[in-house]
Amino acid sequence: MAAQKPLNVVMTDFDKLNQLYDQTERVWLKENEIFIDIHPTFSPARIDKILGEIFEVVGQIQEQGIEDMLEPEFMDHVIMVHVIREFSSLDYPEEFESFTVDKLIQFMQNLTRNEYYEKISLSFPQDEIQKVYERMTGRYKQIAEMSHMQKMIETINSELPIFNEEVARLRLANA
Repeated sequence: MAAQKPLNVVMTDFDKLNQLYDQTERVWLKENEIFIDIHPTFSPARIDKILGEIFEVVGQIQEQGIEDMLEPEFMDHVIMVHVIREFSSLDYPEEFESFTVDKLIQFMQNLTRNEYYEKISLSFPQDEIQKVYERMTGRYKQIAEMSHMQKMIETINSELPIFNEEVARLRLANA
């Protein structure tokens, strides 16, 4: 069997790929009465958008010391609420455009207490949901690595003698 010739990616390939992110599928919540459209393919940029929002809310939760809100089950709901809001046709009030902890809790209560929440959640392809978790895990790893690197730099700067007078002057100027 002859090996396939490798193909060079061209801009039109990206156009085709990006069109996938705009496609929707109809999910009937109540046959021929109530529906919602979902995006079965998640755009990385839109995943990053919701992750930014999630990290913002997590920061607020940590500042307020509401530790039980950081439990895995609660965080799964937080992620799913953001996925539903970003990747479905769910019409939500403008006040939920940006989340605070209070708005998130109110939005989650309205959504999760509804009989359609599970059906909507399960309508998204599992591999797309997995992309969100993988990207989130990647972000946490980056943050941890950056934090570790910063600590190493601080340790090196504090423990190693500086022989270069210019570097010593800069350090004093920035202290």
